[in-house]
Amino acid sequence: MKSYILSNSSGSPQFTWRQQQVIGCLAAGMTETEIATRLCISPRTVRMHCDVVRIRLDVPKRRLIPVAYRERTGRDPLELKPNGLV
Repeated sequence: MKSYILSNSSGSPQFTWRQQQVIGCLAAGMTETEIATRLCISPRTVRMHCDVVRIRLDVPKRRLIPVAYRERTGRDPLELKPNGLV
């Protein structure tokens, strides 16, 4: 399986809707287990999404994903949280 870094015309990385949900959950301070439960996916899948996003944003640690997302896209990562998440 090849990994592609997708970008729009402005050069900002693009993410799948699931990756965006994971970013939103990270921004809300959720743990890997909480994200997995909330999104009905396994913790391993959460780790995989985090790794892909981390690579696309070029950050060394998962906790930096929401900050890097905001800096690279200009969007608030909390806007990406799944419906019903408070």
